[in-house]
Amino acid sequence: YDIKTHDAEYVRANKDLYEKQLDVYAYIWQKLRGQQLDHTAIIATSFSHGLMRAIQQRDQQQIDVEFANWQPLIEIPFDQVHVDKTIEEFGKVVDRIEENKFEPPSLDHMKSRLPGDNQAFVTRVCRNCDARFSCQPYREYGMSGRDKSSAGHRKYINDLGDEIDTEDWKTVNLENSNIPGLDET
Repeated sequence: YDIKTHDAEYVRANKDLYEKQLDVYAYIWQKLRGQQLDHTAIIATSFSHGLMRAIQQRDQQQIDVEFANWQPLIEIPFDQVHVDKTIEEFGKVVDRIEENKFEPPSLDHMKSRLPGDNQAFVTRVCRNCDARFSCQPYREYGMSGRDKSSAGHRKYINDLGDEIDTEDWKTVNLENSNIPGLDET
């Protein structure tokens, strides 16, 4: 099992997004424990829309109904052959990362809508990525100025800190760079 704070409807509509992660977990479990697995699942802890609405309205009868209908356990197909393929793909991704051979998704892909909840890829995926502020397509998306929040987004992306922070950042990065002929005196 993997516990996610995601909406169950989204998980059900996008099982393939979770399958590979669970394949990696299954592989680790099987190698560490020496036990085979038969099933994997996601536990989606986000309340359903109906349950949220009933809670907001403080309607105990409707809360009881919605809670009884809430199904946070979503089984994800498990296939050992698929696990082995995922681990092979995972190894190739790690190799590409170690060789600095990776690219972010295109700006068009970031703008695309995901099935299930129709959120933009950039909202669902990029927002949770630790490398988003060093990602050129993400910066382009943030600087595009298409919506009301873009001004705040643009300001955040361009905020490099105060002058001291910026100078410290430059100094540290120059000291740690491997630029041939850089005079460090």
